[in-house]
Amino acid sequence: MSDDLGMKALSGSIAERAAAVLAAGSDVVLACNGGLAESEAWPAVAPRLAGRAHWRAIERARAVLRQQQPFEVAEAEACLAEVLHAAAA
Repeated sequence: MSDDLGMKALSGSIAERAAAVLAAGSDVVLACNGGLAESEAWPAVAPRLAGRAHWRAIERARAVLRQQQPFEVAEAEACLAEVLHAAAA
């Protein structure tokens, strides 16, 4: 899955950015910002997932979800405190 194409981390038109994301192996292109013209431009280069590709994408997503680890808030806060302390020094 791509990040929002509207963030312009890639160069080119919205359609060119979508094509680059797909060529890099992503199955999902996110375009969360932009006007109507951009919203209509990029789907032309993004094929609809269907058949085996559709089910492979779903299975890959499920595999990622099965591997997720619990998020420990206290541990994350301790790490953040270390980083902020180091940055202040």
